[in-house]
Amino acid sequence: MLPVPSLVTGKVEAWPIRPVSTVGDGRSDTRPVAGAVVEALQDGNVVAATTTDDDGRYELRVRPGSYVIRAMAERLHSKEPGKTVSIAAGQTLTVGFVLDTGIRCRWGYQSATCPLGVSCRRARQA
Repeated sequence: MLPVPSLVTGKVEAWPIRPVSTVGDGRSDTRPVAGAVVEALQDGNVVAATTTDDDGRYELRVRPGSYVIRAMAERLHSKEPGKTVSIAAGQTLTVGFVLDTGIRCRWGYQSATCPLGVSCRRARQA
């Protein structure tokens, strides 16, 4: 008998989409990342892969077991190599990712451009 497939679903977002003037300023602006690659790995081997839709959402069908789920997108950075999950037969897990755009404003004034194509105005440090 074949094992019942399981699902890993979630959303890949990018942050910040505007320059950050101070650390911990409470901003939660994110933007969905379309076309990000999301992979499920077992023992370092990719066993399932997909790309995100226009809303940054993805769905991976996997067999029950333990996996490292990772998300990658051009010009965006992940602060972690992946998220380790264990999934049972027929279970659906939600695993979200927030990739770093790398844009920051330094003391004073500095313009910045978001890798997602959003132009950022000059920001002032508070």
